[in-house]
Amino acid sequence: MAEEITGTPDWTYGLEPAAPLRFMKDILEIPHCSHNEKALAEYISDFAKERGLTTLTDSTGNVLVKKPSQSDCESAPPLALQAHLDMVCEKTEDSAHDFATDAIQAISEDNYLTAKDTTLGADDAVGVSAILAILDDPHLPHPPLECLFTVREEIDMGGAYAVEPEWITAKRLINLDAEEEGVLIASSAGGASVTIEREFTCEPIAGDVYKITIGGLTGGHSGVDINKNRANANKLIGRILHLLRGVGYGLVSINGGAAENAIPRSSSALVSVAPDQTGDFQNTISYIKDILIAETEGAEPDLDIIVEPASGECQMDDASFAAVDVLLNLIPNGVYLFNPNQDMVIASENLGVVETTEHSVRMNILMRSSLSGTMEAMKGNLLTLGALADAAVSISGEFPGWAFTQDSQLRTTSETVYMQMFGEALAVEGIHAGLESGAFANKWPGIDIISIGPTITGAHSPDERLDLASYEKFYYFLEGLVARLCAAMHKDDGSVLVS
Repeated sequence: MAEEITGTPDWTYGLEPAAPLRFMKDILEIPHCSHNEKALAEYISDFAKERGLTTLTDSTGNVLVKKPSQSDCESAPPLALQAHLDMVCEKTEDSAHDFATDAIQAISEDNYLTAKDTTLGADDAVGVSAILAILDDPHLPHPPLECLFTVREEIDMGGAYAVEPEWITAKRLINLDAEEEGVLIASSAGGASVTIEREFTCEPIAGDVYKITIGGLTGGHSGVDINKNRANANKLIGRILHLLRGVGYGLVSINGGAAENAIPRSSSALVSVAPDQTGDFQNTISYIKDILIAETEGAEPDLDIIVEPASGECQMDDASFAAVDVLLNLIPNGVYLFNPNQDMVIASENLGVVETTEHSVRMNILMRSSLSGTMEAMKGNLLTLGALADAAVSISGEFPGWAFTQDSQLRTTSETVYMQMFGEALAVEGIHAGLESGAFANKWPGIDIISIGPTITGAHSPDERLDLASYEKFYYFLEGLVARLCAAMHKDDGSVLVS
């Protein structure tokens, strides 16, 4: 039986780990999309003040909570715990959910936590709730804690970049934003946001207007899911427009995708069709629908193309339609470079958002790469493509990668603790996604960083699910690791030695 979270105090009954899940419940009831994290930040500040803990908030919205050592751990060097406050806000096409005001309607079923018609926000409510539970535990041995809660991670990592360097004195940091239990992340990709904008002239509509919508796609995280052969709705709508461009057809608008770091699940275009082209239009849609269904069989079983009458005020001039066609179909999308030896995506691009404004079509692409040279090559390709289509190209929001380090005492201790607690090895991997760890590694050179988390699937989409059994295991591992770090001492040379 599924149980929907409606604000009642007993929905967590029988679920473990009880302490962090109580904080998870509170977090889900507070709207916290990117750029709207203030209420959640205030909740954390109030939590800290009620417990007599030191708290700081900066102008960006980041929150730092500091707690002295506990259970005779005064001699241990401080430890930083970090999670981000914001979530990706995606919902199904028929959902009336208002992310600005409504609580996430979570559902617990078969030891999974999901949300009704929206993203759950387990990314990164799991990290925030775990930190709050650690801070709230009066008995857990731990070193001095510096707990950092950042904003805008899902947009541009603006919070991580804005943190004052003096806020963190710890030389070891645990990021709680990984999405697979039993896997420790030790490196991540860098990235950049690219915007390509093509202006157009509005002309009178010549014909009937139809809305073409591609929907039913799986979507997902544009980093960790980019190699799973999932279709990109913006690219598919581009295929259709390419077949329609010509005499008797016009483009009114195109809009698709919700975030550049999410693989778009739906996209729609308004097109004008001359009366004498109606039959050809219907045949073209039927033709391309069969092709797309065949191409995506297995990966996208619910793909659908819907055509319905619509209206519009004007259509783009022919040259602009041609330019949009070029951009949609030639912008690289998906895996750009793969290393078979590491079984890892090295570089990728995601055409995440396409939107039509009053006088332009704007396309947002998120590029990722763990190799700076490859990143420069991808930038060059898009700059060249923009020039070809007479479009403006701007690059922003660049974030650095987090390089793997051979000598990590924190990683070594984590592996030891995990084996002792669960009798199995802790996997160590890199991830093809941006983590704030890259910003921190650059901000605090020499800091020892790891990233861990429970198993989350379908992140950045309404299919997001948190494996509650993995969350229980993750949290108890975090407790055990924090307690073990209580025994840390200094080497004679001043570096950290962890037992």
